[in-house]
Amino acid sequence: MIVGVTLAEKEERAKDRVKQKALLRYDPEKWAKANAEIRDEEYLEVEYQSLKTIQPTKGKHRFAQCQMLYEDVHSFLKERKWAPAQPDTEVGGITWIELFILFRYHREQKPKGTAPKKPSCFQTS
Repeated sequence: MIVGVTLAEKEERAKDRVKQKALLRYDPEKWAKANAEIRDEEYLEVEYQSLKTIQPTKGKHRFAQCQMLYEDVHSFLKERKWAPAQPDTEVGGITWIELFILFRYHREQKPKGTAPKKPSCFQTS
């Protein structure tokens, strides 16, 4: 009898999952919805630091075909203030997409004519 009830409950849970997927339009076991909220770090008293870097390489080097983009990445990393992630706080750092968006915004704020519209390193052959 216990086995029969357990199997019936298992079937009911499976039916509920199918209904839930249809209502939500996504699988809650595989995906999670998140709100696009900017984290508030003011109360944490975070100590921001600048990166100490060398001058960008000029001339012939590994990324010479993308020289302007290479220099933009270099200046972006140098100009921003960075905070080390603290293990005892709820704030966990930055995602790659957030970093990319910050970089793109940084690039678009440069004066016109300093960055190419389509760098040659993004073109496919």
